[in-house]
Amino acid sequence: MSSLRKKGTAGQEMAHLQELAHKATVTELLALVRSRGVEDCSDLIRFVPSEKLRAVIDLDVWKNRSRTKGGRGRSEIFDAKRFILWLEALFHSSAVEAIDTLCEMGVEFCAGALAHFVEATP
Repeated sequence: MSSLRKKGTAGQEMAHLQELAHKATVTELLALVRSRGVEDCSDLIRFVPSEKLRAVIDLDVWKNRSRTKGGRGRSEIFDAKRFILWLEALFHSSAVEAIDTLCEMGVEFCAGALAHFVEATP
């Protein structure tokens, strides 16, 4: 996975990204996204199967944090800014494809992530 893009025609480049998206493991994709940035991986992201993409996003937006003052173990914190980067990357090429991908990830995943941006008022 040394290069996201290969020199060649646009068709060859897309074929390379599709192959990379399907062959790479969740761990490899996560490492690639973290090293290059979500924004720079948007062309690749559109080819990642939805279950694999869900796992990558889930690992990327939930951060472990040690509990403070007498707390035991670790807690997870949702990184809302990071999730927005993922949404922007998904919507980069096509809103319709982005919505289809989000729907394929499941209602629970999407509702759980988007709930961090909603505030209920009486």
